[in-house]
Amino acid sequence: MSGTRNDAMNVNMPPPLRRPVTEETPATASVRVTLSNPVLIRRQRLLSLLFNGLPLLGVCAALYIGLTRGFSWVDVSVFVLMYVLSFFGIEGAYHRFFAHRAFKTGTAGKLILAIMGATAAQGPVAFWVANHRRHHQYTDTELDTHSPWFDHRGALKGLRGLWHAHVGWSFGDQYVNVAAFASDMVRDKTVAFVTHYYLYWVLLGLALPAAICGALAGTWQGVLNGFVLAGLARIWCVQNGVYIVNSVCHRFGSRPFVTQEKSTNNAWLALPTLGASWHNNHHAFPASATTRVEWWQLDITGLIIRLLGKVGLVWDIRTTSQKLRDSKRP
Repeated sequence: MSGTRNDAMNVNMPPPLRRPVTEETPATASVRVTLSNPVLIRRQRLLSLLFNGLPLLGVCAALYIGLTRGFSWVDVSVFVLMYVLSFFGIEGAYHRFFAHRAFKTGTAGKLILAIMGATAAQGPVAFWVANHRRHHQYTDTELDTHSPWFDHRGALKGLRGLWHAHVGWSFGDQYVNVAAFASDMVRDKTVAFVTHYYLYWVLLGLALPAAICGALAGTWQGVLNGFVLAGLARIWCVQNGVYIVNSVCHRFGSRPFVTQEKSTNNAWLALPTLGASWHNNHHAFPASATTRVEWWQLDITGLIIRLLGKVGLVWDIRTTSQKLRDSKRP
């Protein structure tokens, strides 16, 4: 990609391939990027259908309850709390900690972060990390896990690409080679423990808000409200907050930094994505614990990480220098 301003800001053309499109990792020519194991593929499709379909039903139920009976301030407050906890579990834990090693923590901290991420029902740590590292290695090429540019031919090219990047990829016919991209996660005993009980953590993320809302309301309706709104509907909202970064933030938005793919920033998504929508910033500086490079850019995830650092729960928080930032501007 050219380093000129026009090229850096152009998100209407598919990106050039940065490397030959093969099914091999650059590190080891004999290791495949994806696996064609039919058992793994069927399991991925089934789990994707389950963990996308049930939360969608939860959204429908939440709309019905909201229109007919209404939700209390307790229900809404627990929804917001669970949303922030589980979204941070993905963006702060799965993404910035496990995938990019942007900060460090102890064994107990790692355990809590992994469990928080599991409550979002986006898969175990190693699976998520492998897909994300594959995304960075092959961003916006045919080997990318979820690029909106995977098929830019025909009348519906934009919609097909956005659907694929958003969630369609999870119903595909390939399964990421976890051992190739996340061998460190596979070997990690804490990660292995959380993975072994993964479905229980997902259920905990549903049971906990139901119990809290039920206890505070003192009614079975409170239990139902918590389960539907702060449980199922919350999972759907978190999932689509993550998905929209993969789709919209590689197709529309601004590009203040020159990168080798088509990542973009979208200010209007900064609040619901806890800062993940400063996606061009992230691709320019993937190892940074914050996506904020301007004083006005809201990055709630980065703020939480800094606060955890202040109280000593995390440390060695990685950031970028002004010199490095300036070197990547067009």
